[in-house]
Amino acid sequence: MGGFWTFESPLEPHFEAPTSEELATSWQMYHQTEAHQLDGDFVGLFEVPETAPRAVVSLDLCEVLRESGIALESIHNSFEDSTPQAHAQNHEYGDLYSAWQGDARTPTKNRAMLQQLMYLEYVAPVPHHEAIQAFLQRWHHNNIYVIANTSTLPGCETSTIKFLADTYPGSLRGILLPGNHDGLGTTTKPDILRQVKQRISHDTGFDITTSPTIAIDDALHHGKNFAEEENNVQVFMPAYKWNESLENAPSITRITQRLGTIDTFIAVDNYFVEHGILK
Repeated sequence: MGGFWTFESPLEPHFEAPTSEELATSWQMYHQTEAHQLDGDFVGLFEVPETAPRAVVSLDLCEVLRESGIALESIHNSFEDSTPQAHAQNHEYGDLYSAWQGDARTPTKNRAMLQQLMYLEYVAPVPHHEAIQAFLQRWHHNNIYVIANTSTLPGCETSTIKFLADTYPGSLRGILLPGNHDGLGTTTKPDILRQVKQRISHDTGFDITTSPTIAIDDALHHGKNFAEEENNVQVFMPAYKWNESLENAPSITRITQRLGTIDTFIAVDNYFVEHGILK
């Protein structure tokens, strides 16, 4: 792993992205299950279901299951000359910010900070995460295939796998890493999810390429990708300021956060009941 950053030390990324083999080893160590690697340029792991899933859920992590932006914002606000950083909760995790370190102003990198925060387990789960876990377990036991689909930054993968095992144990069937946090990457979340569906269909013989699919995501570009690229995907988004332009977009439902992102999971569970996927 990498070294621990302090305010006095140079702030550069210390954590390398794991290889596919290292990723698979981490998943098996923390989740006690075997996951298959994706082929080619796609990065991620998936477990093979024994029976055809009744539905598929693509589940985002940051600002849905964990408070990455809030953790970053707390660090920015701890600098002597800081002002509130809107970008800290707006998915621009790779941006540079100037801040005081000792007697000199130097650029600090969100990527390096987020690596350290996740490694040290300072990124907290969202409020009511126990209730979210209960929903995830209900879906799991009713043969709904839930897989993490996250554009977490390079170097955060192993910490993310451990976080999922600690906070949402036994609920996710793998992790997909399209590496497209800013929307400028060539691989979208629908791309990588489509690859998983095709692989599962090929390996098992039951076709899930057209299975009812829900995407839970808060990022504007990810929501738009799902709505534009997949005809059979319904997108549910916790309502944040940065995704309010999608309020009336087709195939997208924004959910007001009265309690937090748990409200989105309640809405998805109701959707499954209304469509006969759950009783």
